[in-house]
Amino acid sequence: MSFLLVCSPFLVQCAMQKDFVSLDLRVRNMDNRMIKTEEDLRASQNAFDRAQKQIAQQGLLIDDLKSGMLQTHGKLDESSRSYQALLAENKGLKKQLAGSVGEMAGKMTALSEQVGQTASEVEEVKAARLREETERVMREAKAAEEAAAKAKEKATAARKGGPKNIEPAISKKKVKNAEPTVHEAPAKPKQDGASQKQPGTGGGLYDKALAQFQAKKFKESHDLFSKYLEKSPKGEHAAEARYFLGESLFNRNEYELSILEYQRVIDEFHGAAKAPAALLKQGQAFEKLNDVGTAKMVYYKLMDDFPKSDEAARAKTRLDAMK
Repeated sequence: MSFLLVCSPFLVQCAMQKDFVSLDLRVRNMDNRMIKTEEDLRASQNAFDRAQKQIAQQGLLIDDLKSGMLQTHGKLDESSRSYQALLAENKGLKKQLAGSVGEMAGKMTALSEQVGQTASEVEEVKAARLREETERVMREAKAAEEAAAKAKEKATAARKGGPKNIEPAISKKKVKNAEPTVHEAPAKPKQDGASQKQPGTGGGLYDKALAQFQAKKFKESHDLFSKYLEKSPKGEHAAEARYFLGESLFNRNEYELSILEYQRVIDEFHGAAKAPAALLKQGQAFEKLNDVGTAKMVYYKLMDDFPKSDEAARAKTRLDAMK
């Protein structure tokens, strides 16, 4: 008992020290847990702060989206109103266009009828003028033929009766720079070597006549070409002789008589090489006589009958110059 009393302070002290150690361990453990809890709290706070920032940013984005949506909605409303206005305007324009098209179609129909009527009247006038011109040309041609026949008779009589001046019965139109028109009895041609070998042959006469024409002795060439045609009216050089007969007259300003000779080339030798040239010179002769209307008719005939010839191209040039 006394031993227990003596040892009890030591026992109490040991027990208290053990409890203190245990308590200290518990306190330290609690401190560690508190430190960890504080760290967790800080981490949670940081996460919360980040979440708040993200939410704030998302809120700003949402506000921007809302503002953009409001602007887009306003633009859509404006576009819708503009579209409706355009639809109404387009409808009005279509209606106006339909009316204009109908009115224009009516005017075009009336104009077409008027043009058709005018064209018909123009064709009638052209036909009447053409008939008048044709009749006039035929009358003049007939008169010229009669005069040429009389002149030929007189020339024949002159050859039989000796040299004599012959004046055609037809009164010719006055042409600027025209020379006096006198038909003399042809002089007897000199006989060259070839003609002496072949006296009176058509070929020799043609060559002589052509030589006189090339020497610009148109009176002599006219007489020789006439003799050649009397001897050989269907000879080898008949077409050329008839053409140069007209040329001899043309170069002596005998335009009316040259027209007749060119016409004989056209009528009697239409397929000959000189036919286009005869038409061209006939038109030029009418121009010399200031008969532009008939000249045009001749040029058009040349272009129709011989469209690919050089003379047709020259005729077109003359027609263009007359416009």
